[in-house]
Amino acid sequence: MQPDPPTESCTMSAGESSQWWSGQSELEDLEEAYRRALAANEAAESLIGTTAASAESAAGPAPDVPAAGTPELLPPASDPHAAGRSELEDEQTTERLEIARVIEAALFVGAERLTSKRLRRLLGGTVDQDLVTDAIDRLNREYAAENRPYEIRLELGGYRMALRPEFEKVRRRVYGLGPKEVRLSHDALEVLALVAYFQPITRRELEHKGRPNAGGLLRQLLRRELICIQRDPDRPKEVKYCTTDRFLSLFGLGSIEELPQPDDFDFK
Repeated sequence: MQPDPPTESCTMSAGESSQWWSGQSELEDLEEAYRRALAANEAAESLIGTTAASAESAAGPAPDVPAAGTPELLPPASDPHAAGRSELEDEQTTERLEIARVIEAALFVGAERLTSKRLRRLLGGTVDQDLVTDAIDRLNREYAAENRPYEIRLELGGYRMALRPEFEKVRRRVYGLGPKEVRLSHDALEVLALVAYFQPITRRELEHKGRPNAGGLLRQLLRRELICIQRDPDRPKEVKYCTTDRFLSLFGLGSIEELPQPDDFDFK
């Protein structure tokens, strides 16, 4: 049993959220909140016996004891340079794991999206961007391997923990989300239609199609998980927008190819 991913509904006010993240004790507060969340998760898992196998494997086989009178073999001579390299690699691996866990904790218990700059500041300000990106990729690979229902996504405004698309039906059953509950203005629907028909599309391309100052509408569609951000590995600074599986599900489409032909619409 895994902990539910964070949602956008939060009992913490904007002022309280800002205060929580500020001050010299933010890392200690983060660690304490994360520890409580993990403790609750472990207690739930113990109820269904998921920790029994790990307890048995932790004991391991009994160590071999040499018989009396048997001379002990001397260990082979080691290369001091190889030993030094091994220790350095171990330190680097440990550092990456610690970075990943701090990022996971921040996104797990945080009340808002976190930018790379903010994550680096939380890590002490000495960690470069590549290490942050690698840590997030490592966490997402770990989540996928363990079939966890959530993942870390980069969206407008930073990173956040989000439910994976294949678990959307579960959330809809719990919260009753459906097309009728998604209320969008005419302008938001027009931007959504442009994204759907011309994806992947940049904000500048939206402006050329008659939708200037679409930033607020794009943020609204991102929050509702109707669109997502796509980045080209060759041009990582260029942000493009695409529709999501949630968009298809809410509008009863099996694939994007099932959209009505755009000849019937006036896109200006």
